[in-house]
Amino acid sequence: MIDVQGLCKTFYTHQGQEHRAVDGVSFHVGRGEIYGLLGPNGAGKTTTLRMLAGLMQPTDGDVSIDGVCGSSDRMALKQRTGFLTANTGLYARLSPRETLRYFGQLRGLEQFTFGCRRADTV
Repeated sequence: MIDVQGLCKTFYTHQGQEHRAVDGVSFHVGRGEIYGLLGPNGAGKTTTLRMLAGLMQPTDGDVSIDGVCGSSDRMALKQRTGFLTANTGLYARLSPRETLRYFGQLRGLEQFTFGCRRADTV
């Protein structure tokens, strides 16, 4: 389950002006539910996901996934989430399996198995 309460992220421009990318987002996703973030470019969807995955520290608010609070244990939060953005250069050189292994190791997962079967073996 995912709980997000009052999530905010503020960035500052080169001129020192404040830009609030995420402003007070709150929602709950129960076990087995699917939740989508919709909005125009610049609405804060990717920033919100990065905070959920523990990749970015919120300016305010908190994230909890399966009872793990992001403000107190970001590594445990990272171990419970997966986030792969499409705007990366390194990952084009890695196979999907290598990409999963790479991110698993970054998140402290020493060993994990892949529960996928090829369609032609079913």
